Order: sequence, then C-alpha cells, then structure tokens
Amino acid sequence: MADEHAEPSPDIGLHRHGPVTVAGRTLHRPTAVVLFALAVAVVGLIVSQLVPLAVFRGLGAVGVSLPQRSALTLQLVLTELVGFGGMAWLYLRYRGLPADYVHVRWPTGRDVVWMVGGTVLALVLYFGVVVVAIAVGVPMARSVISQYGQSDPGGLLVVAVLSLVLVGPMEELFFRGVVQETMREALPANVAVPLASAVFALVHLLTLTGPLLGQTVLVGSLFVTALVLGYAYERTGNLAVNAAIHGGYNAVLLVLAYLVFASGMAPTG
Repeated sequence: MADEHAEPSPDIGLHRHGPVTVAGRTLHRPTAVVLFALAVAVVGLIVSQLVPLAVFRGLGAVGVSLPQRSALTLQLVLTELVGFGGMAWLYLRYRGLPADYVHVRWPTGRDVVWMVGGTVLALVLYFGVVVVAIAVGVPMARSVISQYGQSDPGGLLVVAVLSLVLVGPMEELFFRGVVQETMREALPANVAVPLASAVFALVHLLTLTGPLLGQTVLVGSLFVTALVLGYAYERTGNLAVNAAIHGGYNAVLLVLAYLVFASGMAPTG
C-alpha cells in the first residue's frame, strides 16, 4: 500500500522508466514491452474465460445445476476474482514485483472528487456516443448481461452490487494496475493510456452480440470510458479511484437497465 498521505504529481512520478526486466531478461525496446503487456492481457483474458468454463463443466459432470442467478454470480466471481485478480497476483510473483507496484491507498478528499466526477464523465460520454449512433441509424448491439436482464431483471441489481465490490476493483487491478502500468514502464502516458484502453475495450467484444457496426459503436464507447479510467489513474495514482469509477459506471447502467426491463419498456426484438 502506498502512503495514504502522498499526493502524486500531475505526471504521477510513480512509474519506472527504462528497461523492463521479465524473468531475468531485459526488454530494452518499448515495442517489446508493449508486446509483453499485450501477451499478459491475452493470457489474463483466456484464464478469466477458462476458469468458469472448467468449473461449470465440473459441476455438470457431477450432476449439479445452479439456478440462473446463482450461476451468473458464480461466473462473475470466477471470472473477476480468480481470473483477473489471480492473474494480477501471478504477474507480480512472476516478475518479482512488490505489492505496491499497483498503487492503492485510502482515498483523499481529492480522490473522492475524482471518483464522482469520473463516474459522471464516463456516463455522459457513453450516452453521448450511443445517442449519436442511434440518431444516425446505427443498429445497436447488445451485451450478454442485457440479454440476461430480459429473463431476470432483478438479477441485474445483483450484478450491479458485484460491479461495485468485485468487477470494478478486479478489472482495474488487471487492466490499469498491470497492463497499463507495464506499458508505462517504457512509454509516456499519452501513448500507454490509449493502448491499454484499446485492449480493455476490445476484450469486451466477447460480451457483445448483434450487428458488427453496433458492436463497433459500443466498443468505441468502452474505449472512451477506458480513457477516463486510464487518465484518472495517471492523475491520482490511486487504483481505488478507478475501482470506484468503474464500479459506479457499471452499477448505474445496470440499475437503468433493470428499470427498463422491470417496467416492460424494453423492446422485444
């Protein structure tokens, strides 16, 4: 844990610039560091998908069938805590890095302002992209969670809570604390943040269905959201800020989706 009273400089001053050492090998070129960070992201994504798959196949093999809401909760716990959280822990162990490589401290008053402002900004930008896309006639894609909400609107509230306490913290730990932080060892923020944000957005293609153009729009909106998250990490040097923004952003969208589905206003097509 970093010193809770430390105030980062505008460029944070927390990043370690220079050659990156991985398992005894030194990566001198920024390109090599980026490729290494991308490989870490891909492995993390694969693990986050394979762990739930293996567990559910094991449950099926012994004749255990979970209710839909319980199954979704278990899947999120396995994906986020074991997948992304576990991979972040293994990454630090693999490189022999201390826990404070990931910058987390108790939020200051300034951090709280960033939490609230960042969440509002991310939501405004998301709805701005979506409204413009709808206005020009782009057929929208849907997320897997949105499809789930049609059959169990109340389950969206469960996912909203999990977003605050699990999804936001674990995904920020992995994508900002590991992937972006690794890139920042060799690259300036104006390069590392967009690259890490693109990785974060593209990963979410796995959760989308529908027209390709609509999926592209939603990935674009997620990229913008990730830029907000990446910039917040740069400015505050506190992953707790990112966890709050990410979790709050998800929770608001999920509660709004719940209200739409529960009211019967959602389109059936």
